[in-house]
Amino acid sequence: MGAGASGAELAKRLVDDGYDVVVIDKNINTLKSVTNKIDCLAIQNEGNNFEAIKNADVSNANFFFALTSQDEVNMLACKFASNENSELITIAGVRDYSYSFLIENQKELLGIDYIVNAQLEAAKYAITSIKYGIVGNPVNFGIEGFALRENKITYQSLMCGKSVQEIRNTWGIDFVIASIYKNKEYVIPKGDAVIDNGDVVYFFAHNDVLDDIFETDTTSKDIKRILIYGATDMGLYIAEYLEKNLSRSVFLSKKNIVVMDKNHDNCVSAAEKLPNILIVEDSLTEHDALSSHFSGYDICVCATDNQELNLISALHAKNIGIKRSLAIVKEKAYMKMATDINIDSTISSLNSSVDKFIHIINSKNVKSVHSILSGEMEVVEFTISNESKMKNKIIKDIKLPKSVLILFIARNEKIFIPTGAFKLLENDIFACIGTRDSIKTLQDFF
Repeated sequence: MGAGASGAELAKRLVDDGYDVVVIDKNINTLKSVTNKIDCLAIQNEGNNFEAIKNADVSNANFFFALTSQDEVNMLACKFASNENSELITIAGVRDYSYSFLIENQKELLGIDYIVNAQLEAAKYAITSIKYGIVGNPVNFGIEGFALRENKITYQSLMCGKSVQEIRNTWGIDFVIASIYKNKEYVIPKGDAVIDNGDVVYFFAHNDVLDDIFETDTTSKDIKRILIYGATDMGLYIAEYLEKNLSRSVFLSKKNIVVMDKNHDNCVSAAEKLPNILIVEDSLTEHDALSSHFSGYDICVCATDNQELNLISALHAKNIGIKRSLAIVKEKAYMKMATDINIDSTISSLNSSVDKFIHIINSKNVKSVHSILSGEMEVVEFTISNESKMKNKIIKDIKLPKSVLILFIARNEKIFIPTGAFKLLENDIFACIGTRDSIKTLQDFF
């Protein structure tokens, strides 16, 4: 329910994955925009109309997503839907920070199984990126210490002009080159693939190895000063997390975490919520003297509610001497643009929330799912169950889709980068990267 950006993107991905989808929205033009692009049933009606929800055949549905722009309508719709079908799994999208942390008995009373706040999902991704020093857009896994990270290759890079096999031979350490974004498309590289200037390369390895590969010393232990631009729910969530979880080992004082916003009311509210953090009421991009004050900072996180302003501010931050910048956006197209203009990390709240939705749907055999850049590729962790076709299989005997690369196998909290002779066992975590179509095909194996 709700055919806005999140609802439309979720509907598209579900239809692509073979699900039957019904979309409800009160705006006929919004519905036409969705049905012109994807094959789904559309119903024009209000989200708080019980008859509309009933007419959508919710009694035979497995999942119900309420994703309108009104939190209360979403929660009420979940209640209507769960009353009609007690087996239904309901998910409410919310924007209000306070609704994001309802306790279990409150959600049960409202008939809600999951509450997802797109801004907070993006903030969580931003925190992960900060932990790795804002080097690309990292993907975290359940095994501590390992990640998938991206690196944009320049002429100065030691990898520029070398083949994948040459790089492996040079470094002589365990890592996987998972994918290369080259000439506006992704490829799963073979050994003879050459990495060129401007390519974006995705590496999987232990973080210590990744720090060496990325030719950088910028890790969380080196971060001393952070500027968060935007006293929004996203910005304050990030600031509060950093203060509580990283400040003792990383930051020297409250003045080393600064939240800036030009809106007076936002600043007053931020000061009340975060009394130990310096709040500055001003604009990052409008005053040169103020900008120069922050020129030596390590990181700038741009988390206003305006995605265009976030991109401009992140670029400005780099121009005034802040070492690394991160921008939170909504539109997927902006992520590619940000890479082209050398913003270090860009996070899409749309991708973050839809990834969460897909994970909820596939939670039986999918441990995690992450979209890369514009969602053209996915990184997925599958759990090998007792019923899985993969159980007791030798990897070389598995006919994987062509566009799938195995990243690792996790077993008993240990990571293995497997060879063809590796045997898969029950309860193993099978992590891979591939195009969305190939991942969909792979799901049948589990």
